[in-house]
Amino acid sequence: MISIIVTVFNKEKFIQNTLDSIIGQRVAPSEVIIVNDGSTDRSFEIINELKMPSNFSVITTKNQGVSKARNLGLQIAKNPFVYFVDGDDVLEPKALEVFSNVIEEHPDCSLYAANRKNQSGEFKIKNISNKIFSFKEHLNHLIHFQNLCWTSAVVINRKLASKVLFNTKFSHGEDRDFFMNILKLGPGYWIDDVIATYISDPIGLSAKPIHIDDDLYWKRIKEHQHELDSYPYFYYLKYKIANVINNLKHSHYKNALSWIK
Repeated sequence: MISIIVTVFNKEKFIQNTLDSIIGQRVAPSEVIIVNDGSTDRSFEIINELKMPSNFSVITTKNQGVSKARNLGLQIAKNPFVYFVDGDDVLEPKALEVFSNVIEEHPDCSLYAANRKNQSGEFKIKNISNKIFSFKEHLNHLIHFQNLCWTSAVVINRKLASKVLFNTKFSHGEDRDFFMNILKLGPGYWIDDVIATYISDPIGLSAKPIHIDDDLYWKRIKEHQHELDSYPYFYYLKYKIANVINNLKHSHYKNALSWIK
């Protein structure tokens, strides 16, 4: 029922734990597609050394970015539901079981988003019970620092979202944009159950400094601010300050200035 797509670019320190967590699922996945996005480290060697079930396949491409890698997997996947997993995150053994049970109860949602924790064991989302949620509700959760849709904890319904792809022109915010576009097609379902651990990769894309014009999420949240219950002044300010600090930390002064103007 659920195809897992794992995208990998230079994740030699993490990929074995990620794949082991998929192999160790209580409900075995029917299909796992690993897209090696032109890794230059030992990621591909580590993948090939693992004893994987026959329903696991590995595709290697030249490095084109995570969005193209995910889109490739999405086009190949055979099942009606798709689960994207980053090559540095770890799934709980119950992850597929939890998603499968909820899908059976609510088969017509556009996506299914579950809770997750960080490496310290802290829950990323607190005090939100299981519920169906709309695109507008998702936006309002975002500006209260509650991102319900995080890549390694979301399963999408391909029947509803078959034409939605990741935007390949951006390398930051493309995942939030993708989930926003899916939620425009129908409500999602929030699952207050931790199904994955977010592993912080210091060289991952989310940690890199960025110019304001290159942040697709910033563009989208501004475009849809009319959907918000109130003007998110504090959220905008905090988001901008965080990007200024990150750019200054990496000596990207022009990028830092872009967030001040």
